[in-house]
Amino acid sequence: SYRRKLAAEEIAIDDENVHVVRNELVVATPEAHAPAFLAELVNRLLDNDGGLSNESIMVNSKGNTLTLSGYASSEIEKTRIADVAASVDGVRKVANMLVVNPVEVARNRQHCLEILESLNAIIGFSSRGLRLSVVNESARLSGWVAAAWMKETAETTVRSYGILTLTNDINLDPVV
Repeated sequence: SYRRKLAAEEIAIDDENVHVVRNELVVATPEAHAPAFLAELVNRLLDNDGGLSNESIMVNSKGNTLTLSGYASSEIEKTRIADVAASVDGVRKVANMLVVNPVEVARNRQHCLEILESLNAIIGFSSRGLRLSVVNESARLSGWVAAAWMKETAETTVRSYGILTLTNDINLDPVV
């Protein structure tokens, strides 16, 4: 993985007898990882990394390159988000287009909470791992719902909040 490549470089640099390190290690790319899967995997890792402003982050993939867009609350968080993305096996390059703007992070987080509360108030709506990212007028939904009408309802509800561009990556799982 990319993270292991960097770790090997750091170990070499730490040796007192080493003055220059030229890291020519090649990260093997598992062919089974489709670009959409890479983006989803990064989103899940960001969800599980406490303290990140993941509601304000959009992860897009083209081949084995990920593009991070949206907002981070600090430079440290911006770097942490890129590190998480780069650590995923199969990711060769991360284009970190995040803008540090804590005000936008707070606004997008509140927007997400309002939309998710609306969804949870719908009678019969059930989901597992439902995730929403909002960056300005763009949004991305992912997770699982029990029926197709729930996926459509989630999309309609999100659009009713002024979202112009929506990627609906919700999966159907009747067990939810």
